[in-house]
Amino acid sequence: MKVKLRQRLAYRQARNTALIALFLGMALSAVQIGYDFFNEKKQFEATISQVTGLLEEAATEAVYNVDERLAEKVLNGLFVYGPIRDAQIVDDLLGIQLASKSRPPMTDRPGWLPRFLFGQDIKKVIPLYSGAKRKQVGQLKMAIDTYMVAKNFINRSILTLIAFIVFAFTLAGILALIFYSTLTRPLLRMSRHVSEVNPARPDQSLLEVPKGHKGDEMGILVETLNGLLQGFARSLENQRIAEEEARRNQEELFQAAKLVSVGTLVSGVAHEVNNPNTFILSNTYNMQKVWESLYPVLDKYHEKNGDFPVGNLSYSDIRDMVPMLLGGIQDGADRIKHIVASLKDFSRKEKDSGDYEPFQIDDVVKEAMNLVGQQIKKSTHHFTVEYGDGLPGVKGNFHQLEQVIINLIINACQALSGPSKAVRVATSSDPSSKQIIVTVQDEGVGMDPATQSRIFDPFFTTKSDTKGMGLGLSISERIITAHGGKMDFQSSPGRGTTVRLLLPACFGETVTNESEGKTEDG
Repeated sequence: MKVKLRQRLAYRQARNTALIALFLGMALSAVQIGYDFFNEKKQFEATISQVTGLLEEAATEAVYNVDERLAEKVLNGLFVYGPIRDAQIVDDLLGIQLASKSRPPMTDRPGWLPRFLFGQDIKKVIPLYSGAKRKQVGQLKMAIDTYMVAKNFINRSILTLIAFIVFAFTLAGILALIFYSTLTRPLLRMSRHVSEVNPARPDQSLLEVPKGHKGDEMGILVETLNGLLQGFARSLENQRIAEEEARRNQEELFQAAKLVSVGTLVSGVAHEVNNPNTFILSNTYNMQKVWESLYPVLDKYHEKNGDFPVGNLSYSDIRDMVPMLLGGIQDGADRIKHIVASLKDFSRKEKDSGDYEPFQIDDVVKEAMNLVGQQIKKSTHHFTVEYGDGLPGVKGNFHQLEQVIINLIINACQALSGPSKAVRVATSSDPSSKQIIVTVQDEGVGMDPATQSRIFDPFFTTKSDTKGMGLGLSISERIITAHGGKMDFQSSPGRGTTVRLLLPACFGETVTNESEGKTEDG
């Protein structure tokens, strides 16, 4: 940023200082010149009196003795003093002029100023007395040129004025350099630095305190500007975090709305599935009772008449098959009933954290597996679950933890490169830390450190758009944190991922678990 010379602070400060110095110098010069003027006039008069006093006796002797040669010597001595322009020694008794001497007039005589200061040429007549009776015997006449005195005085005055003017301008130059180095140049650098600040990251362009200005006004100004830049950076960061939080909340609200819609749909589908399934269950039960009553009669008929056809098969073939078929129908309908109940529970509105209840973590894992069983079968041929022995309970929200485990199992299945790769789920406890541990391990593609550092970021996902929005682990991490636990990830590319959920155990509220110590293969 260029600033014109006359607009620079250093120039204006130096100019103002020089003008003040010049004004004061002129005033002081006027006082000095006035003082010199009065001294010069006094000295001039004193010199004339002194010169004439010295020569008065010799001039009187020359007149008394009518000695022309002595009179000439007196005038020669008198003309040693430069301002004397004309002089005569006159003998009053004889009425003659003993001696006379003059200088040629000056060709460069000044104008009004010397005459104004010292007046016209001064003419003096000094009477010469002789004897005890002080009888006048003659006169010493002289004409004094005041220009000689005025010339010296004016020259000194001019030199004095020039000296003060040179001093003022020299002072102005020195002050301009000082002000430029201490004010203008640091301010210009600060201005240039501020103009180059990155508005997106102002805290990365902090100013440096100019050399020699630490602790003074310039240093305080720099520190204040740095504080403003840092405050602006914090405001931008807070705004960015607020915008990110708002976007995340908006997406989570959208996701929650989708879950509510899915829950409503699931609840409706479960209701529609449950009605015919109830019909199947009741009719299967009736068919079993009918068969139990019918097969003794058919056995007697078979013993008496031999084997007979039933449909495309013989009675001897279907006699043991029918109970198995009806039992299979009963088991399938029971499984449908259980899955429908799990779907209804999963879609039911969650309770607040203040309504946390103790439950067994193995029950959460079982419910999660019931809901994602089909996903597991499609993804891997090697799925195992191992339940711990005598685990204490966990106090929290059953369905929130179920949601977390479902998310981890689905992530593990989606990370597999093929059905030959395995997924393992295990529950255990750590008495020393009083924690319940749920481990989900897969033999999938794994994650590099850069990916691991972002797995909890909202909307970060390595899946395609059709497989997720990147909110699963973010929401899961918040759920686990709300339960006083944490999630631990260990992964490397090509070697799979192991996730551990660490939850506070609820000792003293152990819940009975029918799966203790059991291992299930999928």
